[in-house]
Amino acid sequence: MKLLSTLLLFLFIMPSLTQAQNSWTKLSKSDVYGIWNANVYCYKEGLSYYYTDDDGATSTELGISPGFISQVGQVFFLSKEELFVCIRSTSSVAFYSSTDAGASFTEMSSSIMPVDFSAQGAPRLFFFNSMEGLADVRTISGGGDVVDIMLRTADGGATWAQATNDPLELDGPLDIVYNANGTVRVYGDDHSANGIHESTDKGATWSVVGSNPLSSGEFTDDGGQNIWGVGWAGSNEPCYVSSTDGGATFNAWTLPAPDNGGIIACENAATTARGVERVGQNLMVRGYRESAQDIVTILSTDMGQTWEDVTFPDGEEASTGFIGVTQDGLGFSYVLPTSDAYVFGAEEGGVGMEEKTLPRLQVYPNPVTEVLNIRFDNLQSGLVEIYSIQGTLLHTQRVNGPAIQVSTDFLTPGLYSVIMKDNDGQMVAQNQIVKATR
Repeated sequence: MKLLSTLLLFLFIMPSLTQAQNSWTKLSKSDVYGIWNANVYCYKEGLSYYYTDDDGATSTELGISPGFISQVGQVFFLSKEELFVCIRSTSSVAFYSSTDAGASFTEMSSSIMPVDFSAQGAPRLFFFNSMEGLADVRTISGGGDVVDIMLRTADGGATWAQATNDPLELDGPLDIVYNANGTVRVYGDDHSANGIHESTDKGATWSVVGSNPLSSGEFTDDGGQNIWGVGWAGSNEPCYVSSTDGGATFNAWTLPAPDNGGIIACENAATTARGVERVGQNLMVRGYRESAQDIVTILSTDMGQTWEDVTFPDGEEASTGFIGVTQDGLGFSYVLPTSDAYVFGAEEGGVGMEEKTLPRLQVYPNPVTEVLNIRFDNLQSGLVEIYSIQGTLLHTQRVNGPAIQVSTDFLTPGLYSVIMKDNDGQMVAQNQIVKATR
């Protein structure tokens, strides 16, 4: 299972912005337990855990004291200051929160596990806000079976309950994709039997929306109707699939041939793709290239229209690493079995882009369900445009003043880009919004 944090800060890459060289930045510290961005993360050194906001130049020990046999789980960043973590001791799991960048933690729950389930590892966390969050964890049931369950809290972690009445409903997930707009998809591990379970209300209710076309692999989505998957589905089936209807149907997704800068589409389970992630309009895929005799990483900054190789410092790429997303939503992360970690992106600039300072464009509430408020700094007239994640223009509105309101009834749940243009038609500011269900 992997944790995909598709947060609100996705940067929509516009054609007028300059591309930067595509490469990874190696973090100065290893054994990373949670990454907000290339500067802010938590890591373990010896038997202690630390927080840094300057890539390890200075560090503060986290205000947690796990026992010698305890297992500290992934540290989830809701912001640079607000952190959540679970600590497993034998079969129980305690939950802690911090609002001061990890300097101190409060135990919110001494055990989040339901009766008759024993944790087999520390849960993976995703929080939508300070109160509502989910935890997926592998357990041993009272009957001795290995069961994957999803837990949910609506009170900041003080109490937890199973997200579904049937403890086996979300068992054995091939992948889990979380989105900050409240959409969560669990992809079953058997493409012929176990479907795609979806929640659009932060895990409160679930429904089956389609069948999983892959028997192994990974998925990513935009929190709306667009889904991409890579993996293995059998020799006569596409190994790269995409959906534009929220998983109801899937079609083959074409990548360049290995001799044209691509990777093997589908030969056997050993040479199929190893992972896919998305940040804004950027897609990153890892797969086997025969000429290189190794797993390689390729990047698209235009939603799969064109691809290019992603280089690693000093040729340190390893085929057994895996891609993730930084929890600020602006960059890709990459962790090796050696515990070395890399980030692809910039704290203020976004993935594959040079850092660029633009006039501020404020949007709220975000996520939005009905009316969106848009405020501008240092600009009194111009044009506001709203785009889909595919770059389709959906709304245009003239600006004559410091603020406007836009009804979002015409938008379906998902991620959108809000663009501000001056009177000459030049883009001067941008921001992202998430349309949520009412």
